[in-house]
Amino acid sequence: MPYLQIISQIKANRYQHEEQLREQAIMDHTQATLMAFAMNDPQKMPSVAKAYPFLDKFEGNQSQPKQEPVAEWQNDQAMLIQQAMVVKATLQRKHAQK
Repeated sequence: MPYLQIISQIKANRYQHEEQLREQAIMDHTQATLMAFAMNDPQKMPSVAKAYPFLDKFEGNQSQPKQEPVAEWQNDQAMLIQQAMVVKATLQRKHAQK
């Protein structure tokens, strides 16, 4: 491989790496924004399509299995279980500190 080809390949690899870092930074920023919405005001949280507009291109290519709607009591039960687990973990941490 001649010297000029090696140099151009190095530049291309560096450019690809910079693009990957740029994409990762954008995804990290978007995730942080969504986390802020979820913590502070979940009602105003944007949909996935608005947060990640490029996903619309891929949804046509992949067939996702349709999920049946979850009953309200099941959502309530899941939230109660999550809260119970958080309380239990907190109590265990307090007892471990003593």
